[in-house]
Amino acid sequence: MLPERLRRCGCPALVLLLFLVAAAVLLGTLTRNGRCPAPHSYRHGAVAADSPLCSRIGRQGDSDKRQRDGPSERQKKPPIRLSSTSLTAASSVLCKDGEPVKEGETLRLPVLADTLTTIAQLGADAFYQGPIAKKLVNDIQAAGGNLTAEDLKSYHKAHQMEPLNISLGEYQLFSPPPPSGGVVVSLILNILKGYGFSPDSLSESEKVQTYHRVIEALKFGNGQQFSLQDSAFHNMSKVTRLLTDGFAAEQRARITDQSQPPQYYSLSDSRPDTYGTAHIAVMDINGNGVSVTSSINHLFGSMFVSETTGVILNNQLADFCLDRGEPMQPGEQPPSAMTPVVLTTGDGHSVLLVGASGGSMIISAVTQVVMNKLWFGLDMKQAIEAKRFHVKSSNEVQFEEQFDKTVIRKLEERKHKVVKPELLLPIVQGIFRNQGCIQAVSDSRKMGDSDGY
Repeated sequence: MLPERLRRCGCPALVLLLFLVAAAVLLGTLTRNGRCPAPHSYRHGAVAADSPLCSRIGRQGDSDKRQRDGPSERQKKPPIRLSSTSLTAASSVLCKDGEPVKEGETLRLPVLADTLTTIAQLGADAFYQGPIAKKLVNDIQAAGGNLTAEDLKSYHKAHQMEPLNISLGEYQLFSPPPPSGGVVVSLILNILKGYGFSPDSLSESEKVQTYHRVIEALKFGNGQQFSLQDSAFHNMSKVTRLLTDGFAAEQRARITDQSQPPQYYSLSDSRPDTYGTAHIAVMDINGNGVSVTSSINHLFGSMFVSETTGVILNNQLADFCLDRGEPMQPGEQPPSAMTPVVLTTGDGHSVLLVGASGGSMIISAVTQVVMNKLWFGLDMKQAIEAKRFHVKSSNEVQFEEQFDKTVIRKLEERKHKVVKPELLLPIVQGIFRNQGCIQAVSDSRKMGDSDGY
């Protein structure tokens, strides 16, 4: 409590200053003592995956012992034992002894566990040109496929690429270049930053206009998805232009108070919607962050499992099926909506990692979570849990069931075509580090939970 004479002195500015200093000292004390005030917060490192088990595996071990003694010998090794244990199945489409697995039953994947153990022991070469590669190629060819050992071996190379980079106020947003969706997310956020959004933008009097503008920017983003061509094979000059503030301003100037026909947004046709992705965000004790998305494209990919390796084969090549007026080239990667992003302040004190699963819904989900955190004043948990919407490649808008119905009705009055949401929703994982505290959040839409220490 402040002394009585200060509260009576008629110096409100002084009183406010003393209060802010006291709050800062308290927050600093909490941080130094290893306690961060926000929920789902950790001091040293964290993992946000789309299931509690995956987050625990990523964290590897007891945090208190690790802080005292450093990583144990078991923790220094890949988590082979955890990978070999049984997983609890929550899906009715997986089978056990020919029957669908019931929720809560145990599903064992011994062949896949053996494959993962081999990779952990021998490294990635085992998959691309070692014993696993031979089994995988034999299974594919036996099923009528034409993949060869040389194909698999030649694919085993990592490409270090210069990330895309735009400025969002005090933050820089980094994302992978095409064929990922980073250029589209960057364009959308570049358009929207010109509105100067703030927490007041979601007030009762402003939120309809705010959501309308976001939806319109997402539609302009849809109009540029033809730009998602492999940057190793295609000219990047057009992508460079899409990232400029000038191009964003041109699109922003075209946003009116009413929705427009698809052609207005340069949208000539729609892409098929896909869903088979997963995302994980990781922050370590040194402040290094990883935001990575993986995909088998459609649900269960190509619907083919290698019997001798347990690996599910993807059907990424299906993304080449949309006519783009030019043939694909050997080695070219297909377009993808996957958009893992990293945002940092210039001083490095604040870092935001965001990414999502959900196929074609990833772009709208990542965009909204970044806005929620940077502009609308939400903490990481609120930013991910807030109800979202998705603008389909046809420019139809889908809202989550619990989204404000009054807002939806008023947006329909602005000529937005609203359709029923998909059964499957995009799942976002995110980590925010600020002044020594790490807030890690896994999306509850998939019953996810983060872990850390």
